[in-house]
Amino acid sequence: MPENKKQHYVPQFLLKNFHNSQSNKAISMYNIPNNLCVQSTSISKQACRDYFYSEDTDVEKILSIAESDANGIIKKIIQSVSIPGVEDNEYPKLLNFITLQLYRTKYIMDDVQAYHEQIAKIKKDMIESHYPEKHLERYQIKVNINKVKILFRFSLSSPLLSDLMMLILVNKTTKPFVISDNPVIVHNPLLFEKFNGNTEGICQIGTCMFLPISPKLCLLLYDSYYYGIRNDNKVVVLNQEKDVFSLNILQCLNADINIFTNDTKYLPEVERIYLEHETYKLHKNHENIVIPQTLESIDGETINDTYVTKNMKHTKYVELSFIKKKRLLSDKRYSIGDCIRNPALVDSVKDDINWIMENIRTGVIQSKYHRLEFL
Repeated sequence: MPENKKQHYVPQFLLKNFHNSQSNKAISMYNIPNNLCVQSTSISKQACRDYFYSEDTDVEKILSIAESDANGIIKKIIQSVSIPGVEDNEYPKLLNFITLQLYRTKYIMDDVQAYHEQIAKIKKDMIESHYPEKHLERYQIKVNINKVKILFRFSLSSPLLSDLMMLILVNKTTKPFVISDNPVIVHNPLLFEKFNGNTEGICQIGTCMFLPISPKLCLLLYDSYYYGIRNDNKVVVLNQEKDVFSLNILQCLNADINIFTNDTKYLPEVERIYLEHETYKLHKNHENIVIPQTLESIDGETINDTYVTKNMKHTKYVELSFIKKKRLLSDKRYSIGDCIRNPALVDSVKDDINWIMENIRTGVIQSKYHRLEFL
């Protein structure tokens, strides 16, 4: 087998923090498609595909460099039960890891693929309606996304999280945190009722993000303008099982194919959580991500023939006792587009990404990514 042929979209070091009692290389797993509880399976075979990102195996090598930094940082967090300060040079590396992990999974790449396929079909249908004599219905559209380019662009977007507060949740209950093959949860209690579901944008007001890093610890990023969370030196102790249960519900709803736990005895509970809440999941097959919708402008004018992106995974609202709303959503806000948390930051990051991508394309910046043909 060629070296680095197997490309992981959840790093092994993170899953190893959830290893079961049989081996530090094994984990317990609930497989969603087959509704199957697996008592023990190899960590190295999970959350990966052959040539998932690219047939250029250097991609896995480059990812392993970033993962090595993150592994060291997360080991420190687990040992010290504390997070690096904002001024610490490890803090932006941690934000980068969380951002990259959010966007590098199979679930997200499938979402991006489906989005581009649906946009291509919409454009094709529009052209057909104007030029029926071209008989475009005879042609099939094939879309192949450049996962490496997408991954690179997403990896540059970590500054979008810099205005969120980071805390660490310490699980003092007898129930473990679980993790999945799509482990970074984006949760928005503030916007949930207004948009009838959980909106997933990391730039929105009211954003909360969770990443479990062990059965007992979970990182939390949140919008401190809208939420208040009592903490002791950035540490929040969870003593109520209902909070752990709620976070595990969100993790199960976020999962793509597999949900993992360190505790084989907890597997039946994982199965029960998923099956009881499965009906809340949306777009399980990535269908209807782009849909036609009639919108109403801020002046009340009706806007027809508009397509919107449904950036929402589920419609399950969960209570988290440690998150308290400090402010309510203004009635003046009328759409997702008006709910950007920090427009100036978003514009700045967008400009930076475009500048970097253009300068790599033109050869001004000689990057280690350049020879991997990100462009």
